[in-house]
Amino acid sequence: MVRVALLQQTVNTPSGGIDAAQRTQQLPTAQAELWQQAAGAAQAVGTAYNAHEMAADRQRKLDGAVWAADAASNATLTWQQKMQDQQLSAAPGAPGFTKDFLGNYDSWKAEQIAAAPDDDSRRYLDQHLTQLRTSFGEKAIAFEGQQKVKWREDTFANATQNAADAAFNDPSQRDKLLNDILTPLDAMDMPGEWKAQQARAATQKVNLAAALSVAQSNPGAIVGQPGTGATAAAGGTFAGGFAGADAWIAQKEGGYVGNDNGKGPTNYGINSTANPDLDVSKLTPETASAVRKSRYWDAIHGDALPPAMQPVAYNLAMSSGPGVANRLIAAANGDPDKLNQLAKNYFDQIPPERANGNTPGWKARSDEALALGKSTAASADNPVLSSLNYQTRIQVFNAAKTQQNQDMALWRARISGRLQDTQAMATQGISDPTPLTMDTLLKAFPPDEAAQHYQAYQDGQQLALDVANIKGMPNDQIAGLVQSRSPMAGPGYAQAQRDQQILAQAAAHVVQQRQADPSAYVAQNAPAVQAAQRQFASNPTPATAQVYAQTSIAEQQRLGIDKPQILTKMQATSLEAQIRDKGGANADQVIQQQAQLWGPNWGTVFGQLKDIPPVAKVLGYLGDSVDASTRTQIMTASQVKVDELKDGLPTSDVSAAEKNLQSLTKDFASTMAYTVGGAQTFGALYDSAQRLTYTYMRQGMSYGDASQQAFQNIMGKNFNVVGNARIPSQYDQKAVMRGASGLMDGLDKADLVTPPAPATMRAEDAKGLYVSNLKSNGKWITGADGKGLILFDPVSQTVVRTQDGKPVGASWSDLVNPPAPTPAGWSAFGPDAGSVKGMVSPGNIDLTRRPQVKNDDGSISTVRSMSFEEDGKEVLIPTVSDDGKRILSDDEAIAQYHRTGKYLGKFDTPDNADAYAEQLHQQQEEAYLKRGAGQYAPDMQPWLAPG
Repeated sequence: MVRVALLQQTVNTPSGGIDAAQRTQQLPTAQAELWQQAAGAAQAVGTAYNAHEMAADRQRKLDGAVWAADAASNATLTWQQKMQDQQLSAAPGAPGFTKDFLGNYDSWKAEQIAAAPDDDSRRYLDQHLTQLRTSFGEKAIAFEGQQKVKWREDTFANATQNAADAAFNDPSQRDKLLNDILTPLDAMDMPGEWKAQQARAATQKVNLAAALSVAQSNPGAIVGQPGTGATAAAGGTFAGGFAGADAWIAQKEGGYVGNDNGKGPTNYGINSTANPDLDVSKLTPETASAVRKSRYWDAIHGDALPPAMQPVAYNLAMSSGPGVANRLIAAANGDPDKLNQLAKNYFDQIPPERANGNTPGWKARSDEALALGKSTAASADNPVLSSLNYQTRIQVFNAAKTQQNQDMALWRARISGRLQDTQAMATQGISDPTPLTMDTLLKAFPPDEAAQHYQAYQDGQQLALDVANIKGMPNDQIAGLVQSRSPMAGPGYAQAQRDQQILAQAAAHVVQQRQADPSAYVAQNAPAVQAAQRQFASNPTPATAQVYAQTSIAEQQRLGIDKPQILTKMQATSLEAQIRDKGGANADQVIQQQAQLWGPNWGTVFGQLKDIPPVAKVLGYLGDSVDASTRTQIMTASQVKVDELKDGLPTSDVSAAEKNLQSLTKDFASTMAYTVGGAQTFGALYDSAQRLTYTYMRQGMSYGDASQQAFQNIMGKNFNVVGNARIPSQYDQKAVMRGASGLMDGLDKADLVTPPAPATMRAEDAKGLYVSNLKSNGKWITGADGKGLILFDPVSQTVVRTQDGKPVGASWSDLVNPPAPTPAGWSAFGPDAGSVKGMVSPGNIDLTRRPQVKNDDGSISTVRSMSFEEDGKEVLIPTVSDDGKRILSDDEAIAQYHRTGKYLGKFDTPDNADAYAEQLHQQQEEAYLKRGAGQYAPDMQPWLAPG
């Protein structure tokens, strides 16, 4: 190669300004030929060399182009993936996407060109990558633009959704929320049409959210209150609506037409062709109006339309059917003028053969309907619906209607249960603790139904008060209250009749409860008894037992319960179980404990115990009248058979003892012959006396002393027998019989139940004869409860009773010390509040049965009193202890009041309390003077005292 190149240099390179041809011309011919040949060869070699170089150059360029194309292809795939990855990871709106992408590309391009293998590759690669940059740049710019638009759309959509959510939470903020999102929208660098479209969509969405919120929270604001006939679209106020539009339609339609423009019989605008299921000839104005509302007005959602649009829309529905009307209403989109024009255009399109010349009249009537809707009498559109298009308006209206129905259903279910509960509570005398109001009932029922339910509810509350009053009302007043609730003829008679029946049932139930378990009844219904019972239960002492017993019995007496009881049935059953426990082994111990606990009230308590062993009845009957040793002997003897007690005793002594005991107990036995259960009680007492007699005989006593001692321990020393009466030994038997004689003297004034008399005999003569016989032959017997005497008629073999069913008689204490008489116009509890100055609440203490405290000077105190302020009232209370043993201090008297709830009266001022206290003192003094003289006030009937 070097050689040829040198040759080429020799031949081709000029030398001294003379080229080879010139040299050849200067050489000899032979030499010239040689040189010519050499030059030709050299030229041939040069030509060949040039061709080789050109081919190599072309190959290099081709290789560079191929390499560059291949690199560009790889670059295209790589940067397409990079663009896709960067697009996916681009921030919202792709800010700076194009700049960042092309910057990265340019850096990469420079690196790739610098690394190219040769200039041709570098040149070709630069061309390819430059073209690729242009393509990627266009795509990046497009993507960034799209992302900016999308970001703005998304941002605005989010703002719109947030505004819609906020409007749903607080519809009153709707306008402000719209302004907050539309103002920035207007300032955006975006096409006007795009902004307008976004504004329309946002406005509709926020308005819809606010409207749906109202539809959910206050549907009545959209559809009106149920049953009110309100114009829903007018925000619930009655102005136009169906009532107004229908009145106008009724005027236009008139009555029955045999064939209305080829549509067959028509009556009040309702034709038989469109309503084949109706006999239109039988429609009345009222039924026709109902049909028009359900089949035409409701079918076009009349209540949801703007008030100005309602008449023309309703008229169109009546004339052309709801289908045509709905189609044109939707096209009008809330514009009454447009709807009217669409309606008239529709009338114009009706073929003449069908219109029968009525087109002008139809169009004129539509114009009149439009004028009616636009009149000043029509109400403004509902602000909740006014901003919505037609379809959305209907959507919101239906949502409100559905919500209202759901709300009413929920309220109805809730209130119906409440109404049932309150009615049931009323039968028990319980008033509704959270009274219902008419507004509450209107949430569940249409106005007419709500009014009916409210009246029934109010009647029920009055019934509850009456039943509650019955619970605290004396028996003799209950019938009068029931009678006062007799229904009056007229509206509400049936309900009033039901209420009276309920009241009568409640009254019967109350009386039954009082008879079945009087102590439990007052403990449940009298606060003072409840308080005393709670204190006794928490601290069972003789003092709390006495307070409880006195409070309970006083309340039972006030209610007119014939036989007051101290123990409830549950308490009596529990005590019976204690006595029977372990076969009665602990009976005496339990009886002694209870006798000490109840003190003077033990007789009443013991009288309630039925299911106990005979020996327990004896021990209870004896109470603490025998010593512990005797009680033990009675208890021990009861566990041994009588034959075993006789075993070893002389038969003659046993026989003599029995005869002696029978003689001793004969008179006592006669006192029990007239009372229910008396024979059984005497049998138990005699059995114990017999066993005790044998026990004494086994201890060495003679049969005479043993029978006498047993009789005395069981019966003799506890009672004095006078005639057919056994009088407790603690009472002066002569004083008792004097009291009984006084009762007998007053029989003429008593309202007695007389035996049947001949029809020809006058009632007063029959009573006179009956009283005369009683004064001659009547027997005073001890009552079954052992608390006093009652009068027995031996002729009829019955207890003498007054017309109210009470036995004629009195308690031992009243016979010995009759109740103090009361002045005319006073009850046993004093005068009524209305007759005493300043008295706001009458007393609840029986003034005829006050305990007496003997003073040092020989006088007595019964209602010595004081007053103190409590809850804004001056409370007058006695300072005589309930047991009559002493005068209480002021603090003790107040404590006694808080414990028993008993007071003489409550007053507005201390002066009025003092004035009444003086009046009461004088009354008591006069009453006890009369009683001491053996006189009775004319209105006193001591024989009516509980026996």
